[in-house]
Amino acid sequence: MTVRRLTNDAFAEAFSTHARALWCVAAGILGHRDVVEDVLQEGALIALRKLDQFDPDTSFFAWMGRIVRYVALNQARRG
Repeated sequence: MTVRRLTNDAFAEAFSTHARALWCVAAGILGHRDVVEDVLQEGALIALRKLDQFDPDTSFFAWMGRIVRYVALNQARRG
């Protein structure tokens, strides 16, 4: 079986498609709009470093949503 990879261009397109929903994930955890953009940016950087771990047979939103959720929860803990 050939492993398909998510390219940077495909990532950018998928992220753009799901940006609003991902924003809602972070905002739902943090409640403050001022840090949500920072959380999304940090989540995108983490995801870009881990592109090789993305399983193309799964949902991009589910994968990216978990990353954004993790970053948002860490931000909430830091205050």
